[in-house]
Amino acid sequence: MMPNEQQTQAHNHTGQPRLEAGQDYEIVHHPQAGQWEVRLVDPQAVNGEDHVGQVIGYAAYDLLDDAIAITATVVNSAYRGHGIAGELMSHALDDIRAQGLKVLPLCSYAAAYIDSHPEYHDLKANS
Repeated sequence: MMPNEQQTQAHNHTGQPRLEAGQDYEIVHHPQAGQWEVRLVDPQAVNGEDHVGQVIGYAAYDLLDDAIAITATVVNSAYRGHGIAGELMSHALDDIRAQGLKVLPLCSYAAAYIDSHPEYHDLKANS
């Protein structure tokens, strides 16, 4: 969490955080960290304050010579069931394509996602 960043969460009936109606998130690429992050958007941020909040998921990777090896895809269990992992993977794969690279899906979610989405089959690196 960044200094001056407030962490707010909505909770469901079990006390676990969940997405509220109108609550949104954004996917941000952090090359220096080797991952794409899913962060909750803070709708209360005003006047240039940091509008991104808590990280609720990420896709980690290692950069190879001509490919990106996706090593892990994680979404906080409290936020599963909203299609976040799929949107995260789609975003990451679109970025990889835009960079002219191939993907080596080392994590099971990335491999299954690519296998079930023919539009990304051409990105798969020969292992």
